Amino acid sequence: MMSFGKPGKENGVFLWAKTYEDGKEIFKRAIELGINYFDTANVYQMGTSEEITGRYIKDFGLDRDEIVVATKVNFEMRPGRPNGGGTSRKNVMAEID
Repeated sequence: MMSFGKPGKENGVFLWAKTYEDGKEIFKRAIELGINYFDTANVYQMGTSEEITGRYIKDFGLDRDEIVVATKVNFEMRPGRPNGGGTSRKNVMAEID
Protein backbone atom coordinates (compact mmCIF):
# COMPACT_ATOMS: atom_id res chain seq x y z
CA MET A 1 0.00 0.00 0.00
CA MET A 2 3.01 2.33 -0.09
CA SER A 3 1.81 3.48 -3.52
CA PHE A 4 -1.35 4.89 -1.96
CA GLY A 5 -1.63 8.12 0.01
CA LYS A 6 -1.51 11.85 -0.35
CA PRO A 7 1.15 12.64 -2.97
CA GLY A 8 3.78 15.28 -2.46
CA LYS A 9 7.18 15.61 -0.85
CA GLU A 10 5.70 17.16 2.31
CA ASN A 11 3.57 14.04 2.79
CA GLY A 12 6.26 11.46 2.29
CA VAL A 13 8.74 10.38 -0.30
CA PHE A 14 6.48 9.42 -3.19
CA LEU A 15 5.36 12.21 -5.50
CA TRP A 16 3.58 9.57 -7.59
CA ALA A 17 1.40 8.15 -4.80
CA LYS A 18 -2.22 7.41 -5.69
CA THR A 19 -4.91 9.42 -3.95
CA TYR A 20 -8.01 7.65 -2.63
CA GLU A 21 -9.91 8.28 -5.87
CA ASP A 22 -6.96 7.49 -8.16
CA GLY A 23 -6.32 4.15 -6.46
CA LYS A 24 -9.89 3.00 -5.97
CA GLU A 25 -10.07 0.87 -9.13
CA ILE A 26 -6.68 -0.72 -8.38
CA PHE A 27 -7.82 -1.77 -4.90
CA LYS A 28 -11.17 -2.97 -6.26
CA ARG A 29 -9.41 -5.14 -8.85
CA ALA A 30 -7.10 -6.58 -6.21
CA ILE A 31 -10.14 -7.64 -4.15
CA GLU A 32 -11.79 -9.13 -7.25
CA LEU A 33 -8.65 -11.19 -7.87
CA GLY A 34 -8.80 -12.57 -4.32
CA ILE A 35 -6.03 -10.50 -2.78
CA ASN A 36 -6.73 -10.08 0.92
CA TYR A 37 -3.30 -9.14 2.34
CA PHE A 38 -2.35 -5.47 2.42
CA ASP A 39 0.93 -4.17 3.80
CA THR A 40 1.39 -0.57 4.91
CA ALA A 41 3.38 1.52 7.40
CA ASN A 42 2.90 4.65 9.45
CA VAL A 43 5.53 6.47 7.38
CA TYR A 44 4.04 5.69 3.98
CA GLN A 45 2.95 9.12 2.86
CA MET A 46 2.93 10.28 6.49
CA GLY A 47 0.13 7.93 7.52
CA THR A 48 -2.21 8.65 4.63
CA SER A 49 -1.54 5.17 3.19
CA GLU A 50 -2.98 3.62 6.34
CA GLU A 51 -5.95 6.00 6.25
CA ILE A 52 -6.74 5.14 2.64
CA THR A 53 -6.38 1.40 3.31
CA GLY A 54 -8.94 1.67 6.12
CA ARG A 55 -11.30 3.71 3.96
CA TYR A 56 -11.16 1.15 1.16
CA ILE A 57 -11.95 -1.68 3.56
CA LYS A 58 -14.90 0.26 4.97
CA ASP A 59 -16.20 1.69 1.69
CA PHE A 60 -16.06 -1.65 -0.12
CA GLY A 61 -17.93 -3.25 2.79
CA LEU A 62 -15.24 -5.88 3.28
CA ASP A 63 -15.44 -8.33 6.16
CA ARG A 64 -12.54 -7.28 8.40
CA ASP A 65 -12.11 -10.89 9.51
CA GLU A 66 -11.33 -11.82 5.88
CA ILE A 67 -8.72 -9.06 5.31
CA VAL A 68 -5.15 -9.05 6.63
CA VAL A 69 -3.57 -5.64 7.20
CA ALA A 70 0.10 -5.60 8.12
CA THR A 71 1.77 -2.38 9.21
CA LYS A 72 4.96 -1.13 10.76
CA VAL A 73 5.17 1.35 13.64
CA ASN A 74 8.87 1.64 14.43
CA PHE A 75 9.47 4.75 12.36
CA GLU A 76 9.65 8.17 13.99
CA MET A 77 6.44 10.08 13.41
CA ARG A 78 6.74 12.71 16.14
CA PRO A 79 10.35 13.99 15.99
CA GLY A 80 11.92 15.15 19.22
CA ARG A 81 9.37 13.45 21.44
CA PRO A 82 10.56 10.67 23.77
CA ASN A 83 7.95 8.23 22.44
CA GLY A 84 7.74 9.66 18.93
CA GLY A 85 8.97 6.43 17.36
CA GLY A 86 10.25 2.99 18.20
CA THR A 87 8.52 -0.07 19.52
CA SER A 88 7.69 0.93 23.06
CA ARG A 89 4.19 0.00 24.14
CA LYS A 90 3.32 3.71 24.37
CA ASN A 91 4.37 4.40 20.78
CA VAL A 92 2.72 1.29 19.37
CA MET A 93 -0.57 2.21 21.08
CA ALA A 94 -0.29 5.83 19.84
CA GLU A 95 0.25 4.61 16.27
CA ILE A 96 -2.70 2.21 16.51
CA ASP A 97 -4.87 5.15 17.52
